[in-house]
Amino acid sequence: MPFVELGPVDTYYEDRGGGPPVLLLHSYFGTVDSWSAQRAPLASSYRVVATDARAHGRSAYSGGRLRLTDLVDDAAAVIEHLDLVPAHVVGSSLGALTALTLAVRKPELVATLTLIDPPHLDEPTCQDYMDRLVHEVFPSNEEAWEAPHRALGPHHVRDVLMPNFSADRREQPYDQRLAVLEANRIGRPALIVAGDRDPVFPLERALALRHRIDAAELLVLPRGGHFPHRAYPDVFNELLLSFLARHA
Repeated sequence: MPFVELGPVDTYYEDRGGGPPVLLLHSYFGTVDSWSAQRAPLASSYRVVATDARAHGRSAYSGGRLRLTDLVDDAAAVIEHLDLVPAHVVGSSLGALTALTLAVRKPELVATLTLIDPPHLDEPTCQDYMDRLVHEVFPSNEEAWEAPHRALGPHHVRDVLMPNFSADRREQPYDQRLAVLEANRIGRPALIVAGDRDPVFPLERALALRHRIDAAELLVLPRGGHFPHRAYPDVFNELLLSFLARHA
């Protein structure tokens, strides 16, 4: 299996297709398979690299808190190691925050950004969503949630990912809030994607982010929740491919 060795953390990735590079960054609790509806359509015209974030899927966990800044360093290392410079970076939720921060810190690595529902942890609806996920959704679906991460050991989601996720809810880490606050420094074309029923990234937040980034477009998917690209993959894929083609 392919891994990028990043000091104490080996990052698992999958690489397919050919052409301009696209890097896919999944959400919290996700894996490369979170992009199962996007990888084949994209690979018809692009080189598509999907990674498991550290402590997710088959990527190593080095212990301690999971920090956005570390995820950004991992993404940058993948782009440089696999010669993807500059990459079209597509991120969902936590992956969107990673993409935002990467574009601010290392803009030379980024060609375009596609930002799907970057969360705002101080949003009351986001806090409620995270609380329900921890106390209701996960306990009712624990076996299914653990399965994609079984390479990291039994009960990895319960023992590692959930405590970190809950800590983010309580602490609202500054690096995650800064990702949105510094978006005005981004000079790359961006496609902002929102579901009109997303409690984590309400429409007013999507509109505010659109105005922070000069070269940004906003795509709102009707009846979309927090993962609209998975709820409406055909529509999303068509519009993403159109956006990438305009900036290839």
